[in-house]
Amino acid sequence: MMTDDEYRCLYGANALLVALVQRGIQASIHGALSEPYLVRVAGLDTVEAVPTASDRYAIWTTNESPHDAAPLRIDLSLGETVQFLSQFEGRA
Repeated sequence: MMTDDEYRCLYGANALLVALVQRGIQASIHGALSEPYLVRVAGLDTVEAVPTASDRYAIWTTNESPHDAAPLRIDLSLGETVQFLSQFEGRA
């Protein structure tokens, strides 16, 4: 059974996915019940947007390895996250 915070994160991932697709940006949700949900933009395999239970987002770079993850931006709104990820459109 999912907790309220897990539901909020899943909802945040879906909201981000829909917002990106509406802008014509291909993206997908990744994660499992035991892992945080994250959104990846097609072609940007080393950048991940992670929704939080507080309806905010953090954007991470994995630098080819999840063990080398580092935050690029934290505490972003949905609009700020879409704007940040949109700057990479066409560069993938």
